[in-house]
Amino acid sequence: MTNVEQEAAYQKLKLAHPHWTPRFLSGYIHGMMDEEVHRTPKRVYVDDAHLLDHYALAYLTAFAIHRGEDVEQEKWFSYVGLLVASVREDRT
Repeated sequence: MTNVEQEAAYQKLKLAHPHWTPRFLSGYIHGMMDEEVHRTPKRVYVDDAHLLDHYALAYLTAFAIHRGEDVEQEKWFSYVGLLVASVREDRT
């Protein structure tokens, strides 16, 4: 994903979810990008999700959504299961 594509995705998400903070939006974009190239999310964001860090939660949310429904069987998914369900509701 190029910088231009990242910015376009950021602006689209910002319009769709005006209540999301810039930090959450950035984490979401990062997670979406990493899902394209990594099998699992970066460990630091899984660890930071324990602290309810918004960037980490957004990162994992995007990683999970873009991974697909089978992600629910991944060990790290338990940290964001409820958040992912909320985001999916917003998208419909």
